[in-house]
Amino acid sequence: TRDIPYCNVTHMRVGAQRALDNTRQYALEQSNNALTSTRKHSFLAYNATKTKSQRFYNHEMEPRIQRTIVFVREKAPVVKNAAIDYSMRAYRVTRTESERFYNGWLREHVGMVLAALQKSYEVHLEEHFDAHVK
Repeated sequence: TRDIPYCNVTHMRVGAQRALDNTRQYALEQSNNALTSTRKHSFLAYNATKTKSQRFYNHEMEPRIQRTIVFVREKAPVVKNAAIDYSMRAYRVTRTESERFYNGWLREHVGMVLAALQKSYEVHLEEHFDAHVK
């Protein structure tokens, strides 16, 4: 018969538990390291983006905004006066065209219609009168 070596189960269980605890601790440390590294890189990326955005705004956008403001301040009165002038011209042209239309075509046709109505009324009266007289 062969001798079975003595196996201390309690000792094996303690060793396995220690290995499991060490593995858990190592995983927790690695996870914390990864989290810290991610936070650090995120913060660095945020600062870099913020710096680039600020630089873009200061060197690109701000001068354009200022030029636009100056342009609007300088040109606004010109544009306003041009709009008023254009409106006045449009009003005068419209008024003139309306007067032409009224004095020309509309007055003539209204006169013709009134004359036709008057003639029709006179004819109607004559017929009605003639019918009563007879």
